[in-house]
Amino acid sequence: MVMRMLIPVAFFISLFAFSLAAAGAQSPEAEAVTSQATDSSAIRAFVQSRPTPEEFREAYPDVWLILPGDIVSREVCSEYYRFIAELDGDGRIKGGSLE
Repeated sequence: MVMRMLIPVAFFISLFAFSLAAAGAQSPEAEAVTSQATDSSAIRAFVQSRPTPEEFREAYPDVWLILPGDIVSREVCSEYYRFIAELDGDGRIKGGSLE
């Protein structure tokens, strides 16, 4: 009887331990991308080159690009930066704000 009760307890403990290990492990590539996005001067310099939205998403995959006409909420998102883009007539990013 005791053995039957220990199996579910051991199962839930192993799931909890696995989720903690997965949350704490971050690859060097992910750390590089995160540090790249926190450098707002690099993002602003990149925007000065007037990239297309696709080029921006390629260069900064961890930044949430918001284009004119996109419907988004103003809730706080602690994991990602948001770049609210302003587009020129050709559909290229000419400026915007980083939040």
